[in-house]
Amino acid sequence: MKGLNSFLARRSRNADLRLGFTFPAMILSAVFANCTAIPYFPGLETAVYAEDPLAADAEFNGNMALTTGGEYEIARDGWEEFLRKYPENSQRAYAEYYLAVCQQQTGEFAKAEKTFQKILAEGEFPNQDEAVLFLGKTFLKHAVSLPIQQTGSRRGTVNTVADRTYAITQEAAALCRMAIQQFQTIRASFPDSKYRMDASYQEALAYIQLGNYENALGDLKLVVATQHFEEQDQALYTLSEVYLNLQQPDEKSAM
Repeated sequence: MKGLNSFLARRSRNADLRLGFTFPAMILSAVFANCTAIPYFPGLETAVYAEDPLAADAEFNGNMALTTGGEYEIARDGWEEFLRKYPENSQRAYAEYYLAVCQQQTGEFAKAEKTFQKILAEGEFPNQDEAVLFLGKTFLKHAVSLPIQQTGSRRGTVNTVADRTYAITQEAAALCRMAIQQFQTIRASFPDSKYRMDASYQEALAYIQLGNYENALGDLKLVVATQHFEEQDQALYTLSEVYLNLQQPDEKSAM
């Protein structure tokens, strides 16, 4: 773990700390890097509310301000209250989506997963590809938040993502596979989605967690080749580390 921690610490110093993430893992900073942006909220048509429309509108806008401002815990409580008070509100799908985002950001991963799954099952949220992507990211964030199992060093101190001196739990592995399924759904069901490269990169991170560097390499090559990924430098760095791992046969892990 010393090698892994050294690598992660070095990556953490260069990570985007705008939201104060302190999770001690390179994978976490990479996973979270694109999880924090709140999507653009388009104008909605005038709605008919079960309650006072001005009051509902004011609460919705207040919760949005808290969410975009990074006050996720307060916003989460606000969205829950909004949904209790206005269950038939025409903006309910948006409220549920932002509730799930806040649940994810406050570490309530299981709740966020259920909320995202509910949104996708109902099909009322217009940006379905976005919801699929965030569900996958939530699974992955959940996985890397779980404790790891020490296995002992194989090569002493290393400075690469390939340091497999630890093993993830079966629960974490299952969550990684569920994340991969969501990321693959983006490419299969939403071929024109603007989130395709993000999904491919996140899929690579999930494969790295599973020790499947060959599949991670394929995803990373695709992301780097297209040059349409915002975190291109991060993708290049991760690609170089995966290449380094593949040059060390004794470090390979089966999925």
